[in-house]
Amino acid sequence: MKKSAVAVLGGDTSDTDEYYRSQIEETSFIVGVDAGADTLHRLQIVPDLLVGDMDSISASSLSWCSSKGTEIISFPDEKDEPDTELALSEIERRGISRAVLLDFDGSRLDHFLATLMLMYGFSDSINVEARSSRLNIGIVRKTASLEAVSGETWSILPIGPERAVVTLRGFKYEVENRAFPHERPLGVSNMAQEGSVEISVSSGAVAYFRWIKSSG
Repeated sequence: MKKSAVAVLGGDTSDTDEYYRSQIEETSFIVGVDAGADTLHRLQIVPDLLVGDMDSISASSLSWCSSKGTEIISFPDEKDEPDTELALSEIERRGISRAVLLDFDGSRLDHFLATLMLMYGFSDSINVEARSSRLNIGIVRKTASLEAVSGETWSILPIGPERAVVTLRGFKYEVENRAFPHERPLGVSNMAQEGSVEISVSSGAVAYFRWIKSSG
């Protein structure tokens, strides 16, 4: 069984080739999500799966995926699910429990918010993290110990219908079983103090935003 997946979305493609390769080489299942396959084509990294309505992928990338034996699942343009949801559904269906989303951000704030909501929606079955060279985003429902660099900016915000009750360790501002209401963003712009941090949630869920700082 495949243990982890990387899904390349159709958002911002400003990261270096080296960064893409460092993220993709750690996975066992590669997904091109519509125009995300253009990035994989440029890198000459063949995806295991191409999924989406194919409204933004280039004709050359679509042909290349087909010629390389990529599994292609195409959907009509008029559908309820965004392409990212289709990709996460396929990852979930294959029993994969960890996934990284690349090229998740861009000029469309609504698309980003939709992706964040999908990450929450799938977080019961998949540990999903959205990554770029400058920002990592993930969902915590219980407890997570996460890599950090002292001095990094982190924000921890409630997500989902329930009020989150949060404990933070390894931050400048530590809290113990504190309620994080949706209407008061108490967790904005905290700072890591150590090489790892711990986020625990006794009820509800939170999204974390780690603004990457070089350890050098």
